Amino acid sequence: AASTLQITTATVTNASCTATGSIVVTAAGGIGAYSYQLNNGAFGTSNVFSDLAPGSYTLTVRDASGCSVTRSNVTILSVPSNLVLALSNLVNTDCTTSLGAVTLAASGGTAPYRYVLTNGTTELTNATGSFSGLRAGTYNVLVSDASGCTTTCTTIQVVINAAPTAPSAPVAVVVQPTCLVATGSLTVSSPIEGGTYTLVGVGVTLTSNTGVFTNLAPGAYSLKVSLNGCVSAAVAVTINAVPTAPAQPVVTLGQPTSLVATGSVTV
Repeated sequence: AASTLQITTATVTNASCTATGSIVVTAAGGIGAYSYQLNNGAFGTSNVFSDLAPGSYTLTVRDASGCSVTRSNVTILSVPSNLVLALSNLVNTDCTTSLGAVTLAASGGTAPYRYVLTNGTTELTNATGSFSGLRAGTYNVLVSDASGCTTTCTTIQVVINAAPTAPSAPVAVVVQPTCLVATGSLTVSSPIEGGTYTLVGVGVTLTSNTGVFTNLAPGAYSLKVSLNGCVSAAVAVTINAVPTAPAQPVVTLGQPTSLVATGSVTV
């Protein structure tokens, strides 16, 4: 006699990144070939049911003699929340470092996460989302979760800029004090657009966007220019002391005489 028809396994693949799952049915016993039914659908020869939304299903297997067996409450679990990737922090290069850093943050899906940055043939991977020591360039971003779901960050493109160059040291034209004007002045030749000039002396710090400094007291100064956070080398500038007026002259007069009709002045 034939053995009793039975469903031996109903292997479920839960919904994941595709939002659907599948069921594979295995039967034993009974007579002849099997046909398979999902819920109240038509019987068919395939034991695989795919593209199934999360939920509870009833499986029926029928053999060649018309005998059938049913298994109820075969459940496909729902898809996890969507995997989302965000850029939480970006540190670009500056005048003190030529390397940048980025921090990525994933949410949703199924932890733990795996983060990937790619730039050409360079691929960087970690489980924290924090990447440092990044050379200048454009990086593509991808994260995958424990379920194998992946997402790329099309709205976030990690761009590490090339380190800016410090501006050249300024060239200054100095006007020194005179007997009539007790202060000096300084004018930068060809000032940099957007630059900020700083003149530092004893007890005084002056700034200018034009590179012009007036009413400068005699003394030693240091002149720099900054642009985009970078600072040039310092240039030493000296405003001389006010020149000393010459001593009052001593004059000897020669008066006219009976023989010489004119006088003279000797200093």
